Amino acid sequence: MGDEAREGEEEEVGEARSALVSKTAPLLEDAASKAGLVLLCGAIAVKCVRSMVARFNRLQLRGTSKGKGDLLEAKDILLGGSAFAGMFQPISEEEVFLVLKEALDCGVCHIDTAPHYGLGLSEERIGSCLRKIRMMPNSLTRKAEKVKVYTKVGRLIRGRGEVGKTIDESEVQWDNVAGSEGCIFKGIPEDRVAVLDYSAEGARTSFKESEERIDGHVYGLRVHDCETEEILARATATGKAAGALAGLGKLKREGKVGSIGIGVNDPEFALRALKSSCGYLIDTVMIAGSWNLLDQSAHDLLLYCQRHGVEVHNAGVFASGLIMGGNTVRYAPAQRAMVDKARRWRVLCQNHGTSIAAVALAFAFLPKCVKKVAIGVKSVAELKESLGSLGSHVPKELWLDAKREGLVSKHLFFH
Repeated sequence: MGDEAREGEEEEVGEARSALVSKTAPLLEDAASKAGLVLLCGAIAVKCVRSMVARFNRLQLRGTSKGKGDLLEAKDILLGGSAFAGMFQPISEEEVFLVLKEALDCGVCHIDTAPHYGLGLSEERIGSCLRKIRMMPNSLTRKAEKVKVYTKVGRLIRGRGEVGKTIDESEVQWDNVAGSEGCIFKGIPEDRVAVLDYSAEGARTSFKESEERIDGHVYGLRVHDCETEEILARATATGKAAGALAGLGKLKREGKVGSIGIGVNDPEFALRALKSSCGYLIDTVMIAGSWNLLDQSAHDLLLYCQRHGVEVHNAGVFASGLIMGGNTVRYAPAQRAMVDKARRWRVLCQNHGTSIAAVALAFAFLPKCVKKVAIGVKSVAELKESLGSLGSHVPKELWLDAKREGLVSKHLFFH
């Protein structure tokens, strides 16, 4: 083949190659673009899934930026009835009446109590005071009719003279009788005892007796203090030997109460109750002393409640008064580490120009699963002081500083 022929052939090949490239290049670019888009979408999907998983495993908090989030209001307050039975110091029925009257006037319409509080004394005083308020010819009458009272089961109040006759001594809670060194209620009836009964039948009996003491105002019931292996087993039992929780479930199905749950100090036992065969019955969990500025041991419990739609009522938000400058926590003298932590919180609040009471209440209400915050007061002055701290905006910077100083869990994310 001559040089000219060879050159002509190479030219044809070059033209063909150029034509092929010109035709396939857009296709290749389009394929590459599609592949890139697929990869991008895949990366975004993975990121979204990871974000969803992270959110699922993260306690959801109310907004802390100014103008965002729900601030704690009087309607979110649960007035604790333990103080009405003279916890740590006596209180008169007249003072209870004044506190309840003021609370209703300020918009508080939820009360928590138990037969355990003063061997029925708290329930009796609440019932008596609400009855008096309903008889008053003013707007408080309507408010008293709308009050929702939560009480508890697990203890039946009986005459002390029945012990050894119709009552087995081993079932009596002797550390909660008048004159006992361990009894934290002062000025309570001396002729009564609390008898432990966590059966379904006992729960129904307890409910009927509480209705009589509270004058028919029972809205919600909780299984109280199911915090030993034996009591938890009895309370969550099913079948012929059905426990208190199953009994509450039946009362709710019958339309006798609007809400059922448990009330405990130990979040681990609350979790176990929720995961028991009767756990699905639980609407609300009341925790005491395990979600506040000093103690956040209920974190995993709150996360579980968040995932399963269980409402939380948070009590002990001032850590038995230690946060406010007291010297006890969980009904016992506070350890040095706790006293120091409370002091650090007061210094932090002072640096941010915020009251410690406002911060304590705001923190108690931060988790979205917390729907009620319980406060216990012994006088109108204490009530006004607590309610006066509601609705105060706590700056986000305070929470961030608290996290940096190790005062709150590293697993909390403020926004």
